[in-house]
Amino acid sequence: MISENKIKNLQKLIGGFNHYLAYKELFIIFYAPLLQFADSYIHSREEAEEIVSEMFHALWEKRKDIQKITNLRLSLYIAIRDRCTRHLQENKGVNAEGIDPQPKSFCLDPRQMMVTAKMTELIRSAIHKLPQQTRMVFKLMREDRLNSKEVATILQLSQKTVESQLALALEKIAEVIRFDIGKTVPATQRHMS
Repeated sequence: MISENKIKNLQKLIGGFNHYLAYKELFIIFYAPLLQFADSYIHSREEAEEIVSEMFHALWEKRKDIQKITNLRLSLYIAIRDRCTRHLQENKGVNAEGIDPQPKSFCLDPRQMMVTAKMTELIRSAIHKLPQQTRMVFKLMREDRLNSKEVATILQLSQKTVESQLALALEKIAEVIRFDIGKTVPATQRHMS
């Protein structure tokens, strides 16, 4: 994950010096996670790509103001959320409360956890069965590496709700892992550790 200092440096280069390569680096860093986030809201890869691209275009057009943004990562997610909400309202007649964000991916960092393909599928299945808000909190915190305060702001929830939703997600996933551990690891190996 990119440090806040690196982001601030990119903001300074973009806003103060019109540095296109810094803008391009910022684009590369944030495009994929923002695209995934937009796609989870509107369920259309093409439309999500358009929304994220338009947001980055607007960011370049207003680059002189980029240095005023105190938390750019959070601001980008909020901008995408707002653009997705507007897009759904304008194109599908959905009101903001009718939005059904669904994280569409799940990735494990192999340095953090080694699991079998079967275990990975069980975990994916457990995540898919989570309530939509819990899935979104899990995705933003564990995959996109946002903190609970940022997620609370993005999803317009209290920080306490975000933390309890993450705890619920982890509890449900842990139940799946504990349930299947006997099938995954032979009994002799379990007693050795």
